[in-house]
Amino acid sequence: MVDLERFNAVRRPLDEPQSRKLLDLRAYWRNLAAGAAFPPRAALDAVAIPALLGNLMLVDVIGPLLDFRYGLMGEDVIRYNGRSLKGRTVLDLLRDDANQQGVFDNYARVARTGQPSFTLVSYENVKGAIKSTESAVLPLGDPPGVTALLIGLVFL
Repeated sequence: MVDLERFNAVRRPLDEPQSRKLLDLRAYWRNLAAGAAFPPRAALDAVAIPALLGNLMLVDVIGPLLDFRYGLMGEDVIRYNGRSLKGRTVLDLLRDDANQQGVFDNYARVARTGQPSFTLVSYENVKGAIKSTESAVLPLGDPPGVTALLIGLVFL
């Protein structure tokens, strides 16, 4: 996981996704929603979006926004993090990495509002190069609430 403070990271909300993969993910998500605020979790079919699988995570909402547990993780996400987070919770990770607070807050906002979130994080890596990651957090669930989050990450 990238230590955002150590690497002079800057988080910037985006009104719209910028990358083609995240635009495609949002279009798929909107199609699944079929006019509803967000699609049911059962509508998600990873086989229908093979080009995006490496960039996806599925995160379960635990309780009334008490925590979030990582499930499905694409190969690009695992490579970027240097490990799989499958089965881990955000609060568990927060004990070792204070930067998870921003992740938790973003996930909680999406789960609470049912509105997607798009973010650009820029940081300086250990070699001094400026790197960026664009993310989309999209709610899934059945009324009355969000039961999971579909996360798309693009490493720029």
